[in-house]
Amino acid sequence: MAATALAAGFLATPSSQAWDDDPHVVVKGGGGCQQLFFQASAVQFYLDNGETSSSAFVKGSYKVDFYNISGTPANGNAGYAVVECSNVFKPAQKYYWYRAVSIQRPRVGNAQTINLGGG
Repeated sequence: MAATALAAGFLATPSSQAWDDDPHVVVKGGGGCQQLFFQASAVQFYLDNGETSSSAFVKGSYKVDFYNISGTPANGNAGYAVVECSNVFKPAQKYYWYRAVSIQRPRVGNAQTINLGGG
């Protein structure tokens, strides 16, 4: 039992500090559109630190990179995502919806997953 507690403490210490050294965060996820015959075609993120990032949706998924995410004591940056929904029959016909987001530095690695849902 003591060995387990020692191992848990040993493993927790490096990972709790790892996020402070790297402001790069990769955000992946999915999103959709609620209107009939529309699909998510692109997403643009706007963060409170002035950083922006955008991606096309490929098979319902996106991937963006941020390079200046705040570390401790206030881990992360707030902002919002704008999802573009395009008509599957008339791609020029579009609508947009917005979702609040919070991008955090992960404790292990540099990836965060955010499912934006549908709007």
